[in-house]
Amino acid sequence: MATKDNTPENQNSIDVLNERLTDMSTKVEDNKKIITIVVVVLVAIILGILGYIYLVRNPKAARAAEAIGTPDVQLALGNDSVALMGYQDVADSYGSTVGARADVMAAGILYENGDYEQAIAALDDFDAPEELTAAAALALKGDSYANAGNLAEAAKCYEKAIKESDNNPYYTPYFILKLARIDHAMGDYQAEADAYEKVKAQYPSYAASAQIDVDKYIARAKALAAQK
Repeated sequence: MATKDNTPENQNSIDVLNERLTDMSTKVEDNKKIITIVVVVLVAIILGILGYIYLVRNPKAARAAEAIGTPDVQLALGNDSVALMGYQDVADSYGSTVGARADVMAAGILYENGDYEQAIAALDDFDAPEELTAAAALALKGDSYANAGNLAEAAKCYEKAIKESDNNPYYTPYFILKLARIDHAMGDYQAEADAYEKVKAQYPSYAASAQIDVDKYIARAKALAAQK
């Protein structure tokens, strides 16, 4: 897993976005609450990796840093709409890492505002420089599809995220559990059971550390599958 940069500039952008997204789940209707309140984690993963690449690996990108710094300040001040326009401008004007960070920041604001289709569009343009970053962005895109009511596309995004994360012990099981919840919502209980069993067999320490009773969910899914 890539090392996260702890420079004030990168940490501030993560902290600000975390604060803005913490209560976003309350904006989703009860019948759409099929994902866990974890989008903050996904965005933090993306920004942490991008921050390392952008601030450490490419320290000479001063002009790009100045460009994206403006919407960062606006976001910190609570001017979401102004920040959103700034990020979108940066994404259109700069490629590589800074453009990717602008895309995901824009997607995070759009998601928070409940503009799931626009968040998906922003992530369509996201060009991830690292596999784990791509996986996190795909999962955020899956969350957007799920809240937009398109469960089939959400499932595809989570499946791609699982593949991109390449058996990372911290994130692959997390994405598998997201897919399991979509399987449950779609009524594919056997697939749900298979997902939980995969986590139990391949990532037992994750389930234990997350205090998830995988056996309970396996039993529930199998019972529901038997009733079909």
